[in-house]
Amino acid sequence: MEEKMIKVEISPKDLARINDLKANHPVDNIRVRMLVLWLKHLKTKHGDICRIAKISRPTLANYLKLFSSGGVDALLKWNLKGQPSQLDAHSQQIVADFDLRPPSSLAEAGDRIEELTGLKRSIPQVSKYLSRISFRRIKAGSAPGKIDPDRQDEFKKNF
Repeated sequence: MEEKMIKVEISPKDLARINDLKANHPVDNIRVRMLVLWLKHLKTKHGDICRIAKISRPTLANYLKLFSSGGVDALLKWNLKGQPSQLDAHSQQIVADFDLRPPSSLAEAGDRIEELTGLKRSIPQVSKYLSRISFRRIKAGSAPGKIDPDRQDEFKKNF
C-alpha cells in the first residue's frame, strides 16, 4: 500500500532543539511529539513512526501540521484543561468533618464523603482527592503491651 508522506522541512537549529527536548522535556507527551519529529527527520515511514511512538496516524498528521504551521513552539503547547472535580464544591465541608474525626482508612473516607456530599468515589479517586486537598495518610503506631516486672526480672536472670 502506498502511503502519502507529509513533507516537513526541519532546520538544523530546530533539529538541535528537538533532539534536546525529546530527551529532557518534563512532559511525556511533548517528548513523544519531539520523537515523532526526530523520526520524521530520519525519513522513517509514517507507519513505523506511529508504531514506535505508539500514536495513531491522525495524531501523527496533526503533529506534522502543527509543526508546519508553527514550528517547534506549536508542538510545545499543551492546552489540556480538564474538568474540575465535583468534590471541590464540598471541600470545606469535607475538611471540617475530617479534622474533627479523621477517617481510619480510605474506604471509610470514601463512605463519609458519600454521606456528606452524595458523590460516590472509588478508593483510588478518594486517595487522589485527599492528597490534592493536603490530607496525608498516617499509619498508627502500636503501643507496647503491659509488662510484668517480676517476669521481666526472671527473664533477665535466665537469659
